[in-house]
Amino acid sequence: MLLRASGEHQGIDYELRAVSKEGFESGVAHGELLIEFANAVMTPGTERLDAARAAILDAMGPEALVECAAVAANFNQMVRIADSTGIPIDTMALGMTAATRETLDIDHFHSARNTLGG
Repeated sequence: MLLRASGEHQGIDYELRAVSKEGFESGVAHGELLIEFANAVMTPGTERLDAARAAILDAMGPEALVECAAVAANFNQMVRIADSTGIPIDTMALGMTAATRETLDIDHFHSARNTLGG
């Protein structure tokens, strides 16, 4: 299933900027639904999340909805643990992720202050 493997592993040409910037097509099947789900998870209230869940359920099925929820929950958990303990990103990872962080424009997020470059 697509949710279990990276685009590079499957030979899919994807556009990473679609994750954080409008106007880009991800190249990932159901990419817009997945991005909307991720945004809805981080939005207060349930109306947007309910709609995103229903859209994924309709387009991708119940197993995909469970996988999407599990990925979102796990990511949220890992970020909260790192932020609450003050774990900074190490120097090697900081260098290795520089291009990706720039592409996604994520260094402006509040948690970026926990990195060596933030």
